[in-house]
Amino acid sequence: MLGAGQTKRAAGAAAAAGVLDTRAAADAALLRMFTRARRSSQPLLLLRWTPRGGGARGRAARALAAELRLGDLVWREPGAEWLVLAEGVAAPSAAAAALARRLEQVLARAGAECEGRRAA
Repeated sequence: MLGAGQTKRAAGAAAAAGVLDTRAAADAALLRMFTRARRSSQPLLLLRWTPRGGGARGRAARALAAELRLGDLVWREPGAEWLVLAEGVAAPSAAAAALARRLEQVLARAGAECEGRRAA
């Protein structure tokens, strides 16, 4: 079992890479991101995709993270959806639509079949 310091370091390393692999990492990174957005009055864009089947999970997460900017986040809720949170992108906007299209292409190339996107 990891100690508290080890858990925080592991969550920080995952968040720095853009891929959040545990619920604790996601919660900590989301809190930091929401706090930063609130202080700076910057918008946040949440994109969600519902996967069909379980294929290519790790490859898809790494491919999504490689397409995002430093500070943007990607994670998958267990048994649920792919989620991407991008800073400084308002919805609806041309930038949000372009980001969603680009990430859908990334998911397709990674072999992750997903049903439509939703922006929130």
